[in-house]
Amino acid sequence: MRIFQIVLLLLSSFVLSGSSENRGDQDNIESKVKNLLQTKGLDHSQISLFALNTKNSKILLDHNSGFSLAPASGLKLLTTAAALEYLGADANFQTVFKYRGSVSGGVLNGDLIIQGAGDPTFGGNLLPNCATGEKIAAGLKKSFESHGIKSISGDIIADISAFEENNLSGYWNWIDIGNYYGAQTSALCFNENLYELILNPGKNEGDPVNIAGTAPEVQGLVFNNRLKTGKPGSGDNGYIYCAPYQYNTVVRGTVPAGEKEFRIKGSVPDPALFALQKIAGIIKTIGVNFNGRLRTTDIAEKYDNVKELTRFSSPPVRDIICIVNKRSFNLYAEQLPKLISLNKSGRGETENGLELILQFLKKNAVTTEGVELYDGCGLARQNLVTARMFCELLSVMTRKDYFSIYLNSIALAGDKNDEGFFRNFGTGTVLEKNARIKSGLIGGVRSMSGYLKNKKGDLIAYSMIVNNHKSSPKIIDNKFKELMIAIAEL
Repeated sequence: MRIFQIVLLLLSSFVLSGSSENRGDQDNIESKVKNLLQTKGLDHSQISLFALNTKNSKILLDHNSGFSLAPASGLKLLTTAAALEYLGADANFQTVFKYRGSVSGGVLNGDLIIQGAGDPTFGGNLLPNCATGEKIAAGLKKSFESHGIKSISGDIIADISAFEENNLSGYWNWIDIGNYYGAQTSALCFNENLYELILNPGKNEGDPVNIAGTAPEVQGLVFNNRLKTGKPGSGDNGYIYCAPYQYNTVVRGTVPAGEKEFRIKGSVPDPALFALQKIAGIIKTIGVNFNGRLRTTDIAEKYDNVKELTRFSSPPVRDIICIVNKRSFNLYAEQLPKLISLNKSGRGETENGLELILQFLKKNAVTTEGVELYDGCGLARQNLVTARMFCELLSVMTRKDYFSIYLNSIALAGDKNDEGFFRNFGTGTVLEKNARIKSGLIGGVRSMSGYLKNKKGDLIAYSMIVNNHKSSPKIIDNKFKELMIAIAEL
């Protein structure tokens, strides 16, 4: 295996020899690559490295750049790029409240219809300009009053036909899908389709853990509690196992001792029903009664005698992709392929959206050989990309009118005010407030891709991917950082 790695190193050195202007800088990069390849725990790993100058397309580093590897959340760089291309930075998504029937004596003799169009922020609070529960209540109260509606005799219907019925990738692991980062997509979302499970750990390691409830309430959700108390400071090692549309869950793992209250996040089993229940609760809170049923439909209905009551707009795509890239938020990323598909074909289907993303690459002459997509967020281990593809994409993006929006959506290293995960990364080095980083992390996978400037001020696109490692992500990150510094010092 060592001989194989030495051969690969020699091959990558050959590429560097033709692209570096300074031998000392080249030697430094080669040294960092060698250190990475010799890192303990990477003996049987697949490692792919690539970097190019976006100004002149010079290749600065090429080591196995054509390997097909899983990128984990690094895939979000591709998803958000395609979203800007297809949807536009200023696009937003409307959740429309309608009613059918007549209003007489303060009574709506008919149904209230909520037509979702895939706004991932509806009922959430991650962005300051999204439709929070409070804003929804205020908007509905004003609209009901202006239409003279004090009660509803019919049903409250959530029309989610804008999206396909399948809300979840079939390629995600069982351990993931009950947890918040495995939240299902929906044409009608609420509270990011998640809840918090409120826990009371025991005093000592091994003690049972009490479940105090959820916030917000998820009606009908039952927990088979197998949680144990872990060591003090051991963090969140609790996992919620729950399939889509199923309300019997199993909770396993540990949460730390010494905490009076500890919370973990879970995904709701039926996002549209959850949203409908929360909206119905808001309607009651503002003093409007109803006697009918709550029901969802994923089949488009022809509504007769329908009038619009009110609508709520999402924040623009430019703000949504910041949450996707800086916070690596899976739900928002998973909504985007469906929103792309909805925009182009009239129905939100993940498979169609992913195909459109591949077409975006081909249209821009980006290498697609070795690329396979199974979701938009990178949680599926079956996703395959190449480091070369990432750098070609990143280079293409520098020539787009919306490049500054894309660039600013990616976490900035060493910036204490940045909301990404790299506020302390590269502090005191050339990377501080220079490198833009989108990372990826799932079992056996660590990746970093993005931009940095060299000493000349040229913008460099880089991508570094490791698969099937047995090292710690922290150790790999440090090796990546050393290599990034060497590239920035060119």
